Amino acid sequence: MKKSLLVIGTAITLIAVLQSSIKAPKSLSHASGSSIATNTSCTGCHGAAVTGGSITLVGMPTSVIAGKAYTFSVHLNDAKTTAVNWGFAMTVASGVLSTTNTVVGITTSKLNAYHKSAPKLTADTAYTYNNITWTAPATAGTVAFKFAGIAGNGSGSGGDHSYKGTATITVALPTPVKIASFDAALVANKVNLKWSSASEVNAESYVVERSVDGVNFAKAGVIKAIGNSLNLQVYTFSEDASALSGTVYYRLKITDKNGSTSYSDVQSVSIKSVQSNIVSIYPNPLRTGQDLKVKYVSLKSDKVTFSLISTEGKRVVNTSANVNEGTNELSLSVGHLAPGTYYLSTNNSTKKQTVVVQ
Repeated sequence: MKKSLLVIGTAITLIAVLQSSIKAPKSLSHASGSSIATNTSCTGCHGAAVTGGSITLVGMPTSVIAGKAYTFSVHLNDAKTTAVNWGFAMTVASGVLSTTNTVVGITTSKLNAYHKSAPKLTADTAYTYNNITWTAPATAGTVAFKFAGIAGNGSGSGGDHSYKGTATITVALPTPVKIASFDAALVANKVNLKWSSASEVNAESYVVERSVDGVNFAKAGVIKAIGNSLNLQVYTFSEDASALSGTVYYRLKITDKNGSTSYSDVQSVSIKSVQSNIVSIYPNPLRTGQDLKVKYVSLKSDKVTFSLISTEGKRVVNTSANVNEGTNELSLSVGHLAPGTYYLSTNNSTKKQTVVVQ
């Protein structure tokens, strides 16, 4: 695949991952690996380009803060396995592009990025250009990105795949709130957030936003702001983590009284997927007439149903108990059971414990 690459201008909306996969780029290209120029076709550089695959900008939020830098990746993906060259080109209406990636070029205007050399790989289905940074302009508004990618077969005579897309990003000015600190931690199956403001002027609220991918955020809660202060103000927020797993991201959407908004930096916590469960039972075996002692760990205060099933599949005990968050010592009345083998389970776990009555 030669070093030139076409870029297009068909509009799409940037949501979490900026993506489009349509016919060959026809409006923008970079010439000689150094500039962005107009062109009407990609056949001069890449043969008869055909539809296929996708190009995505990974890690670029839909809303950004004026003057802040955002690092993202360009990911090319293609279902065919004959692609041996990968390339891309991108232009942005305003702001500044930069990179630490040695195979990515930035033009002197700082508005265009491109592949300086197309990586030559064994046949593969994907390639990612990492460590590209865009610094948002200092003024509020919207900024258009245009980008395109090529997966080439190296023949120069056709069969390349090309993809194109554009995206619109909203740039917001910071509100008059200075965040001094922002931390997130997992404590006893709760996510605890703590932040402080060094100063506030007409602040209205802090909307706590949560994300499972670091790009798409949704409201998790709202904390009322002090409003006006030149002293350090401390805020906290806590939520149950039992329904969460993996890396979870949090940020603050800061709103002032005239409706302007800005965002804090993003914090993350790592959450292991854990179930409330029976830890141990004793005595086991137990004798007819004895109660069964159960140690049960709960992720939250709850009402749990305990069931004993016989080997014939008959439920012989079905009783509920209130439990607290943490370790609970319980006693189940099973003295009426005849000798035999039974299986103990709860309504919120698929695990079973074998109980033997002698």
